[in-house]
Amino acid sequence: SGGFDNPVEVVFTPAGEVIGTMTYFQDPQNGQRDALLHFVEGGAYPKWHPFAAELKRTGDLMPVMTKFARVAPSGLVRLERGALGSAFQGNLFSAHFNSHRILRHTLSRDGATFRTEDEDFLVSSDPDFHPTDVLEDRDGSLLVVDTGAWFIHGCPISRLSKPQIRGGIYRVRRPNTSTRPVPAPVTRAAAVFSMSPEAVRTALSDLDFEVRIAAARVAGMNRDRAAVPRLLDMAKEDDLPVRRQAATALGQIGDRSVVPQLAAAAAGVEDRFVEHAIIYSLIQLEDAAATSSALRS
Repeated sequence: SGGFDNPVEVVFTPAGEVIGTMTYFQDPQNGQRDALLHFVEGGAYPKWHPFAAELKRTGDLMPVMTKFARVAPSGLVRLERGALGSAFQGNLFSAHFNSHRILRHTLSRDGATFRTEDEDFLVSSDPDFHPTDVLEDRDGSLLVVDTGAWFIHGCPISRLSKPQIRGGIYRVRRPNTSTRPVPAPVTRAAAVFSMSPEAVRTALSDLDFEVRIAAARVAGMNRDRAAVPRLLDMAKEDDLPVRRQAATALGQIGDRSVVPQLAAAAAGVEDRFVEHAIIYSLIQLEDAAATSSALRS
C-alpha cells in the first residue's frame, strides 16, 4: 500500500489483515484530519497529492476506516490476551498525541473492510501528557508511553517545548490480577500461517470465513499455483472479505489463465475493496490481450 501522508503504526488481525494509524488523510476540514486505515495490497490512500499519478490506481483513492480530528494518532495495539476482560479481547487501542488520550476501538466487519465503535479509554487533563505508544505486556496489562512535552519540531500543535517534562510509562491492569505472563491465544485463523501448503489448500474450504481469509493470504504469499482453481471460485462467490483476499492472492500468484474469469468476477461488484482487489490483480497479471475485452464492459 502507499499514498500520502503519514502512516505510523500497523497491527494485524488473526487472519493477517492490516490496520494502521495515519495523520493527514485530508487537510484539516470539518473537524477531521487523521484516521485509522485498513491497508490492502496495492491500495492508494489519501490525501490527494500530485505524486499519486505515479501509483497504480484502481479508481478513486481508497477510503479511510475511522476518522479523527487533528489528534496525531501514533501507537496502535490489538489486545490478544484478555487480561482486561473478555470484552476487551480483540479491541484496538490508539495513542493520540495532541488530545492527551488513549482511544478504544471495537472492530467489526463492514463488507470487505471494517468499521469501529470508538470510546475514550484513558484521558488526561494535563496538557503536558502526550501518549505516543500503547502496548500489551506479557501479563496482558496495557502499557502507555508518554513522551512528555519536549517535542517541538515537526508538529504544528507543539509550539512550546518543555524539556524538563520527561513523560513516563504507565501500566493499566485490573485490580487483583496476576502479573504472570499469559500466552497470547493462537486462533484457528492465525494457525494457518504455520501450516504446510497442502493444509493451507484444505483451509481454503474451511467453514470459518476468517480461516479462509488467512488461507487465501498464505496461498498468495506462497504463490501456490495448485490453489488457483479454489481461489478463483472464492473470488467469484464467497463472503466479501474472502472474495477480496482470494482476488488479491490470484494477482500475487501470477497465473494469467485466470484473467478472463477474474475480469468477469468484477461485474456487479459494489464493494470498493473487492473491486480494488480484482482490478489491482488484473493490473499485476499484465495480460493486455485477455484483459482488453473487459475494457468494453
